[in-house]
Amino acid sequence: EEVESGLGMGGGPDGALIGADSALVVDATGVPRVAYQDATLGDLKYARRRGANDWIVLTLAGDEDPYRGSFGFYTDQVLDAARLAPQVSTYRYFLSAPGGPMNGVELFSPP
Repeated sequence: EEVESGLGMGGGPDGALIGADSALVVDATGVPRVAYQDATLGDLKYARRRGANDWIVLTLAGDEDPYRGSFGFYTDQVLDAARLAPQVSTYRYFLSAPGGPMNGVELFSPP
């Protein structure tokens, strides 16, 4: 089952590089949740299954204005003790930040 199209020609001559550094969990209700990188855009993406071959896909970080860096590196994901609320960690690279590089780990609580 495909969450989002990966290496296709939609992203230019080299295609869209989607799915790197993916982290999968299954919550207490049986819903698969996947955090992953869109390496073409430097976005941290998040998908949760809504039904058979039906996924809700969100961009958690990377498409901000103003630019805050590239996200989705070394992505990991855990659930809380009740196995319902996900927490996603990722590494952000922002080498051209005003005043110097602003790299580091960021945490997200996707819906």
